Amino acid sequence: MASSSSLTSHELESQLDKIRCNMDSGVPSQKAQAVLLNALESTLAQQATARTPVAYFAALFTTLDGVIKREATLSEASLSEGAILPATLYLLAVVVPSVPTTVLRSQLNPLLDVLAPLFPTLAPHPAPLSHLIAIFASVFPHLEAAQFSTPRLRQSFVSILELALDTRHKVRRKAQDALKEILGTPPTPMVRHPYIEQTASYILGVLEAVENRSISKKIDGAVDTGVWCCGILLSISDVWPQD
Repeated sequence: MASSSSLTSHELESQLDKIRCNMDSGVPSQKAQAVLLNALESTLAQQATARTPVAYFAALFTTLDGVIKREATLSEASLSEGAILPATLYLLAVVVPSVPTTVLRSQLNPLLDVLAPLFPTLAPHPAPLSHLIAIFASVFPHLEAAQFSTPRLRQSFVSILELALDTRHKVRRKAQDALKEILGTPPTPMVRHPYIEQTASYILGVLEAVENRSISKKIDGAVDTGVWCCGILLSISDVWPQD
């Protein structure tokens, strides 16, 4: 089932236009995104390749894979605000909602090879971590039911589920939005998402732990965690398992 947040080619072009205007931006992240986009579009022009969502996707994925392979261990510099890796993740998050379902399904394993290991690496870096979450939020709703048994896909979902209780507001909000998008779009012909029981078990487990800490008066952070859990429950209440 396609995502409700899928973009048309016209909508994608509108978003890319806004990025192109930032070539002279004083904000390092915005400038890096614009410079990278300009470089990719120049390459596509040299190759006489139409600027389609699939072409952007392929170029960005190749760029990301190359950046990661060049550095055995991603340094602080490679994850800084104006670096190419965060810029690539940002542009992928913009482009992926316009990529056809058939392409995303066929490229799932290569995507997981590159993207799934980034969760722990990006954990201290809110901006690229949020971009990574957004990419997965756009990919999940396009997948077939059988693909949800893939271990790396399930682990990526667990990472997003845990980040939905992150202490950083922007990361937590992005992860909660992703959960709503993912769980609200089960694969055809399923009525209930295959990960909803796992989600329910996790949230209820966290709430039980919060209650136990409150009873024992070890309440540092417990109240906030309980509030955030309730926020998740409200956002996915329509798909919460009734049994």
